[in-house]
Amino acid sequence: MCPINKRRIIKNTLFLYLKVIVNTIVLLYSTSLILNALGVIDYGIYGVVGGVIAMLGYLNTAMAKTTQRFLSFAEGKRDKAKQKVVFNTSVMLHLGIGVSIFILMEAFYYPLFYGILNIPEERMAAAQFIYHMMAVSTLFTILTVPYDATINAHEDLVYYGIVGVFEALLKLAVAFIVVYAMIDKLILYGVLMTTISVLMMIIMRIYCHQRYEECVFFPKKYYCNRSAIEMGKFAGWNLVGTFSGIAGNYGTGLLMNHVFGTVVIAAQTIANQIGGALNVFSSNMIKAINPVIVKAEGEGKRSNMLDLSLAGCRYSFFLYTLFAIPCLLEADYVLKLWLKNVPDWAVLFCRLQILRTMLEQLTNALGMALMAEGHIMKINIVNLVLSILTFISLYLLYSFGFLPYWHFIISIIFMVIIESCFKIYYCSRYCHLSIKYFIRNVFVRCVLCAVIPFLVGLYFVSEFEGQGFLRLCLTSVICTTILIMVLFSIGMNKQEKNLIVRNMFTNMH
Repeated sequence: MCPINKRRIIKNTLFLYLKVIVNTIVLLYSTSLILNALGVIDYGIYGVVGGVIAMLGYLNTAMAKTTQRFLSFAEGKRDKAKQKVVFNTSVMLHLGIGVSIFILMEAFYYPLFYGILNIPEERMAAAQFIYHMMAVSTLFTILTVPYDATINAHEDLVYYGIVGVFEALLKLAVAFIVVYAMIDKLILYGVLMTTISVLMMIIMRIYCHQRYEECVFFPKKYYCNRSAIEMGKFAGWNLVGTFSGIAGNYGTGLLMNHVFGTVVIAAQTIANQIGGALNVFSSNMIKAINPVIVKAEGEGKRSNMLDLSLAGCRYSFFLYTLFAIPCLLEADYVLKLWLKNVPDWAVLFCRLQILRTMLEQLTNALGMALMAEGHIMKINIVNLVLSILTFISLYLLYSFGFLPYWHFIISIIFMVIIESCFKIYYCSRYCHLSIKYFIRNVFVRCVLCAVIPFLVGLYFVSEFEGQGFLRLCLTSVICTTILIMVLFSIGMNKQEKNLIVRNMFTNMH
C-alpha cells in the first residue's frame, strides 16, 4: 500500500473514532435516560416497531455500497464523466426503490399489527403512529443513498466525524426532552428521532451538491440505460443480501416478540446496542478501507486489494476484541452500572451478541473484496437461503418451547459460521484468495489473540471476588495488556512489526 493511502486511511479512521467516542458516550447515557423514561414495555415496543429504523440504517448502508462501488471504480480509472453518469443513474434507481419500499411497508401495515406484533392494546395507537412516520422516513433515507455513497467514494470521512458529533448531541437533547415531557413519551421520542434523521439527510445533500463535481442532477444528459441495467443488477443482488440480513435480525425479532412479548425485545434491543457500540470501532476502520479496496481493484491491483481485505479482517477483529473481552467478562456489572432497570435476559443476550459480532469480524472485509471484484450474486443467494433457514429453525424451536436465547445460537450457526465459510470459498474462486493462507494468517492468529487474553481475564475474575468498578478497571487493563502483547507476538506479520518498530525509533529521534 502506498504511503498516501496509509496516511489517508489513518486520518479518516482517527476522525471516525472521534465520532465513535462521542456517539458511544451519548448512546450509553441517553439509552439509560430513555429506558427509565419510557419503561420496559414502551421501550420494548419501540424496539420492535422502531426496529424499522435500524432496518433502514442497514438498508441504507448496503445500498450505498452499490453506488460507492461504481463511483470508486470510476475514480480508480480517473473517469469523471463516468462518475456523473453513475451518480445520476443512482438517483433515479433509488427513487424507484424508495417508492416501492414505501408502498410495501404500507401494504404490510395491517397484517403486521393485527396478526404478528404482540403489543398491549392500550399502546397500539402509539405504535401505529410511529410505524407510519417511519414509512415516510424510509423514502427520504433511500433517496439520500447516492449522496452517502459519494462521500464514501471520496474518502471524505472527516465530514462524517464532524456531522456525527452534531447528530449525537441532537440525540442527547432528544433524551432530555423525552425525560421531562408531559405528553406521550413514546410518540414524542419517535417524532424527534425521525426529525433528526430527515435533518441529517438534508445536510448531507446540501454538502455533496456544493463540494463534489459529479453531484449534478441532470438526468436528461447523464442518465444512461446501460449503466442503469448494470447498476440495477448489482443493486438487486445487493438488496437480496440486505433483505436477508433484515430477515435474520428484524424478522426473528418479530418472531420473538410474537412468542415472548415486549420484555424480551427490550433485552434484545439492549444487547444490540451494546454490540453496536463495541462494533463501531472496527466497522469505522472497515469504512475507511472500503473505498481504497475498490479503487485498487479499479486500478487493476488485485494483490493489493486482497492484502487490504485480509488486513481489514484481522484488524477489525483485533479492535473489536480489545473492547469486547472486558465486556464479556463483566457484562453483569456493566449493565447494572449503565441501567437502573436491567431487563430479564439482557446479560445473557449481551454476551451472545458480543460473541456473534466478534466472529463476524473474521470475514467482514471479504464481502467488500467480492463487491470490488463484482461477484456478489451467489453469496447473496446463500445469505437469503441461510436467513430463511434461520427463521424456520427458530420457529420450530420456539414451537417446542425452547427459550429466547436460541435466537443467538441459531443465528451464529447459520448467519456467521456457515456464511463465513461461503465468503472464504467465493473469495478463493473469484479473487484467487488462498484458503490455507487465510486460515493460517487470519483465522489462527485472530483466535489465539482472543482466547489467550480471555482465559487470563476469566482466571482473574474468578479469583477476584465481588463485582465492582475496581474489578472492571483491573480486568480491562489486564485483558488489554495481554491482548497487545499477544497481538505483537502472534497477530502481526513481520512487515507490520517492522513498520511499528521503525516508526517508534523515528519518533524517538
